[in-house]
Amino acid sequence: MRDYHIHTILSTGLFTVNEIVEFASRNGFDAIGICDNYRTNRVRSIQNIDLYLSTFRDYSIRVFRSVEIDFSIYSEIDNVFDENLNKLDYVLIENVEDMRYSGHPFWMLLSYLDKIKVPVGLSHNNIARNFSEKNIDDFIDVLESRQIFIEINTSDYYTLFGEYYFELSSDFFEKISKRNVPVSIGSDTREKLEDMLTVKKAYQFIEKMNLKENLKIFEEKL
Repeated sequence: MRDYHIHTILSTGLFTVNEIVEFASRNGFDAIGICDNYRTNRVRSIQNIDLYLSTFRDYSIRVFRSVEIDFSIYSEIDNVFDENLNKLDYVLIENVEDMRYSGHPFWMLLSYLDKIKVPVGLSHNNIARNFSEKNIDDFIDVLESRQIFIEINTSDYYTLFGEYYFELSSDFFEKISKRNVPVSIGSDTREKLEDMLTVKKAYQFIEKMNLKENLKIFEEKL
């Protein structure tokens, strides 16, 4: 079992990497991804990639190093997308096309991706809502050609009327199950370590929607 989206005390989380690893080891995780917020004015966030990476050590399980970028007016985007991101294992981008959070459009993100050589993905995006007025097949074509992954996020923050965003976007996931679009999973754990266990729901969704190969595509890039 794996969870690729966990925050620490360096951003919006309440726990250290050591505490997270200890919990993960006791509960059947063989790898996790630490993903702290990066250079946003919206929430507490890290400012320097090198300093961030210097806080990591060798652990009993594999620990991937990542950040989450707030792709909105609350970040100075030109100062966020630099080559230091390539020192990470992957990068998550939140609020793409999400007008509720003053997010920038997807096409604008594409203009920055040439600088980034590590995997890049959209975190906790309500695809069904945010891309409802887009040509979804064209969107999928771009995801596939640029190998942009989509996160299946199991945080209660990202639900609507009791349904997760990924459940509301089932039609989209059914389409990408037949395409080479990478998929990741994450709990977005912040306040409770037990929230990491909710990724079991993501694995169930992956099984239901025949997305195992899509997850494999993402994991083989790490």
